[in-house]
Amino acid sequence: MGEAEKGNGKKILFTILFAIVFTGIMVFALTSDIFKVKSVEVKNVKNLDIDKIKKDSGIVEGRNIFLQRYFKGIFKLKENARIQEAKIYPVFPDKIEIYIEERNENYQISDENGYYIIDKNGYILRKSDELQKIIMLLGLKTTALSQKNRIDREDLDVLEKINKIKYVLDYYNLTDKVTSIEKKDRQFILDLKDEKKKIILKEELTELRAQISISKHIIETEKGKEGEIFNDKNQKRSYMVFREKI
Repeated sequence: MGEAEKGNGKKILFTILFAIVFTGIMVFALTSDIFKVKSVEVKNVKNLDIDKIKKDSGIVEGRNIFLQRYFKGIFKLKENARIQEAKIYPVFPDKIEIYIEERNENYQISDENGYYIIDKNGYILRKSDELQKIIMLLGLKTTALSQKNRIDREDLDVLEKINKIKYVLDYYNLTDKVTSIEKKDRQFILDLKDEKKKIILKEELTELRAQISISKHIIETEKGKEGEIFNDKNQKRSYMVFREKI
């Protein structure tokens, strides 16, 4: 027998041995009680029902950890409008972790049936019979809210600008003072009910940070006075001013 034939024989023998060992490992992994799932842990959940998450994930305690339907479980969990991201991890040998990222309740909108809480991407998270302590959005065109998971595309463009406004409001610690934001004509009207003031912004939102900064200063210096804060633009200047209600 030549050297080449001996070499080929060794390769074949090695391949057969590898296949036998691999098959043995696979059979052990798929049948051993060691790899049967004994616990399922749900992490990062604040407002959702943990038992429902476990059920929707399709993860079965007592089933082999290698035979769980991970991808199907992730897709099923993401069907829930309140879940932005879902991940399922096997923790060997007998535990599975489900990581959930919930959508935040950023705004509320309303119709004749009640109040609907939405996130910054326009997903309708839940319905409430009572007014919530978050910013009310007015002037949107989406109807039949109870039948939808998300506001209409036309309103998503408006929401994108409202998110920009809220970002700057957060920066200047004004968000909690704003009770509603209304899209009216070519303006955004911010109602600060407790301060008895409204901030009026052009829909282009040019120099937004500067306008909100000046508005905050006006709110502090004109405290107790009712009126509007708006952009007084003429040939010489463009500046936020306060006009007291008479």
